[in-house]
Amino acid sequence: TCIGIGVQWGENDSAYFQVLPQTDPDILWLMDILGDPKRTKVYFNAMFDLRVLYDLAYDEGYTLPDMTNIEDASMAAQIQGQPDHSLDGLTTKLLGYTNPLSIRGLLDAAGRGSTTLDIPLEGISQKCLNDVKATWILWDRVVRGFPSGENQECYDVDIKLIPVLFKMSGKGLG
Repeated sequence: TCIGIGVQWGENDSAYFQVLPQTDPDILWLMDILGDPKRTKVYFNAMFDLRVLYDLAYDEGYTLPDMTNIEDASMAAQIQGQPDHSLDGLTTKLLGYTNPLSIRGLLDAAGRGSTTLDIPLEGISQKCLNDVKATWILWDRVVRGFPSGENQECYDVDIKLIPVLFKMSGKGLG
């Protein structure tokens, strides 16, 4: 379930769009941008993000997310052989800082049996904004870190597979 979407469009330019419990009125505008194949979108774990965005768009009648003009910082880090390619792991290793907010920590602070909807908006939105800023910076670092054309070629093939894998993931066996 999507409770909000963080977006970074410049070094110091970002925004959080709440989806639940109340939907930000600018969500239609955002979903149109995410659905625009002319705009490059950088994700961290694109398969997960695209599934959440697709389900939200499908359920609410929004523009479906574009899956053709995308990049994935997590995938690029994996291809480079980063042993810990989690967002927190890469942020610590490559950027030298740790996001002080985690979903687990925010849930623990909200109390036993809490869900993400029980976390105060300020906490969840700040965690999300920290994540999109880290993704923005990491994308630049991992792209510059491709040591060879072979790694770049592997990434180029893998990123093109995301729409195919996404469609396959929605199919059952039988």
